[in-house]
Amino acid sequence: MPTRESLVKELSEFFNKHHMEQLYGANVPDFVLGEVALTAVEEFLENFALVTHWYGVHLEPGNKYFEE
Repeated sequence: MPTRESLVKELSEFFNKHHMEQLYGANVPDFVLGEVALTAVEEFLENFALVTHWYGVHLEPGNKYFEE
């Protein structure tokens, strides 16, 4: 499993390769974009897990039914 640091590095390289900061007219360092992107994904997944738990849904491949 990759480390958080390696994921931020890969995202930063992706943003650098595709000049993402220039696309939107921002002058933000690539490592900051990588950190923000990974944090957004982490927050989404954490909140998604909370919501599915609250609704009693057990999501996994092949299981489309509510928890019992």
